[in-house]
Amino acid sequence: MANQINSNLIYDLDGIKDFIFGNEDGRSSDVEITETQTRNSKTGKLETETRVTREVKSTDSNRQTIRYDMIKMFMDILDNVEIDQEIAPLSLGQKMVLNTMGSYGLIKQIED
Repeated sequence: MANQINSNLIYDLDGIKDFIFGNEDGRSSDVEITETQTRNSKTGKLETETRVTREVKSTDSNRQTIRYDMIKMFMDILDNVEIDQEIAPLSLGQKMVLNTMGSYGLIKQIED
């Protein structure tokens, strides 16, 4: 991104969605196995009578919440940015937010 703010900047909603929810699966799975065993009357050894496997998939909502809160904070910081920097130059924080959002593809320029 150039040092001058372009008035044609937009939020890239697909980029924001990918940043918050991630491109990777992000799901973890827990497996629970329940077995019922009985003793064989002839051999005296334990044998599996029934086996039930249950898999539960879950998402890491804490990670998504943190990323959502970051984007919301970035948008709040950019809410008061003046386009004409000669009148109100950007603060260091505003420059960092613009650079970060541009670097991660969260904002982009539209063509005239």
